[in-house]
Amino acid sequence: MKSRRIRLAAVALFVGGGLCAALMAEACLKVIAATPLWRVLPVIEPILGQPDPQTGYAFTPGVSGIWVRENRARVQITELGLRGPQGITQAKAPGTVRIALLGDSVTEALQVEYAASFGALLQARLNHGGSAGTEVINLAMSGNGPLRQLMRLEQRGYSFDPDIVLSVTSPFDFLSGELRDDRLNPAYVPDGSGGWMRGYAFRKRFSVRQADTLAGRVFLDAVQRFDLVRLLYLRSRDPLSKLMGIEASARAPASSPVVADTCFTADLRNLQRLWQNHEPAQDWQVTGKFFDELAASRAGRPVKLVYALRDLPMPPARCASQRAQRAAVIDTIEDALATRQIGFIDLEKQLVDIVGVDGSADLRVLRGFGLQIGQGHLNHEGHRRYAEVLQTAVAELIGR
Repeated sequence: MKSRRIRLAAVALFVGGGLCAALMAEACLKVIAATPLWRVLPVIEPILGQPDPQTGYAFTPGVSGIWVRENRARVQITELGLRGPQGITQAKAPGTVRIALLGDSVTEALQVEYAASFGALLQARLNHGGSAGTEVINLAMSGNGPLRQLMRLEQRGYSFDPDIVLSVTSPFDFLSGELRDDRLNPAYVPDGSGGWMRGYAFRKRFSVRQADTLAGRVFLDAVQRFDLVRLLYLRSRDPLSKLMGIEASARAPASSPVVADTCFTADLRNLQRLWQNHEPAQDWQVTGKFFDELAASRAGRPVKLVYALRDLPMPPARCASQRAQRAAVIDTIEDALATRQIGFIDLEKQLVDIVGVDGSADLRVLRGFGLQIGQGHLNHEGHRRYAEVLQTAVAELIGR
């Protein structure tokens, strides 16, 4: 009996010690995140969203944390489910011009503080000089392709009563096959009569099915609230150093020199096939379906739709034939959007012009941080340049 009590006491001591250690570690991580120490000491990246039966993924209102990938930045999801500062209201003040900003991770901009993102900078530029009549509502989310952007606009964006809907998107989203694959996100699937309809096969995924159950809600709350629980969850997928934002820069292995397509011949050929030759046929059909639905979404609303294509490569001046090919593709895209009363911004060309470089290859400095300049998401200069370009186009629409 005595030996049994000793064993139980040892187990209790072990469990109690483990709990105390866990509580101390959790407290330390909370202190780091709440003080300037987060800039240099280990932190656990946040989980900002949750499975959603309508769009596959949605922000969790009120979540915040330190983003650690590429560059450290404090991020906040508002109570209205937006990346941005608190204080945004659903109702629009009289005389206010609202811009609903759509996009993916480039527009979401988790790699920089919100005030340094091009959405916030665009608002500041439009309100320069004492005017405060323009609000930019950032609806962008990582992984949002064209259809998820549209559904985000339908379900959340229009409730803010925007005057302008500005989508900043890559043209290659229409060639990736994502618009026809509903296993992870909503996509278009054959309707059985030769057309296309929205498909939701992703709803069969375990995470989506469990999202609204008691167990699912408890689990989500735990991983979002407690750093150690989140660490254990994420640790199963990523190396510890990566999760804590202290992963050393990997040196690329030696390899044979690769001749770059500096004229972007292949990319432009693929875009020409889609927009001018309407190939691959299914990709073209769902592209048209998407833009038809985007145009129809504003029915009865006095809102202007504007599509800004980023990353549509601009060849250097020496690639004359590719530049001509690009101009033809741009004309075709602009005409296709104009028939649907959707405005168009050739973001890449305007960036090349305003930065004063020869082509897209010279814009790599607008991406990446530290030793990774040239790859990844927009850096601070990139966001500043995006805001500069978009200000000119949007100011014309709102008369500023």
